[in-house]
Amino acid sequence: MDLPLHRLDLPRGEFSRAVRKSLAYIEYHSPSIQSVLQIAQHVGVNYHTLRSRFRRETRLTLEECLIRSRVGLACQMILYGDKQIKEIAWDVGYQNENQLTRATKKYLGLTPHIIRRQARLCGMVNDQLNVNF
Repeated sequence: MDLPLHRLDLPRGEFSRAVRKSLAYIEYHSPSIQSVLQIAQHVGVNYHTLRSRFRRETRLTLEECLIRSRVGLACQMILYGDKQIKEIAWDVGYQNENQLTRATKKYLGLTPHIIRRQARLCGMVNDQLNVNF
């Protein structure tokens, strides 16, 4: 469940200790995070202070960062696993498949089913290419 921070499309630069700690917590615990208040409690910083500092330093809200982390993790599971989409949704922290579908469509422009279908098509093409060479 390791999602490197560079995959979240965050701006490069120096982050305060609280923001770095928040990013690390999101990176390693995004499926189990119930609310962004939980992140602030883990970091030990006032919720409103963390929200404004996080937004200022990353140009993302805590919610956006959490969603991006979950979508990235879901994509890895969709591309490299064989679980059903509804199981993946649950595994990455969503209540149901529809929530995951809305998030992937918003951030990637594709539904999980289309991502999986395109990955399988690419795999078949690669298999065919490897056979012919």
